[in-house]
Amino acid sequence: MGIKKTRRKFSAGFKAKVAIEALKERSTLAELSKKYELHVNQITQWKREQHKLFTIVDNSKRKKEAKKENLDSGNSGLVNREYYSLTV
Repeated sequence: MGIKKTRRKFSAGFKAKVAIEALKERSTLAELSKKYELHVNQITQWKREQHKLFTIVDNSKRKKEAKKENLDSGNSGLVNREYYSLTV
């Protein structure tokens, strides 16, 4: 029988670090793979997950900003009434 390798476990911080470095595209995936001793597919998966997280956070921020702008302007009701009166 061969020597059994234990499965490596990576912290969320390490995964994020590698994924962000991959998203920056300053190094190729092959270079990152060699640097961190990871398979290219693993880096690609973490990169995809990190990109998805950034998208969710960005969309959430945009929704909050849009909601705040509507509340700050106070014109949303007036604009809707004016539009409605023009279309009817």
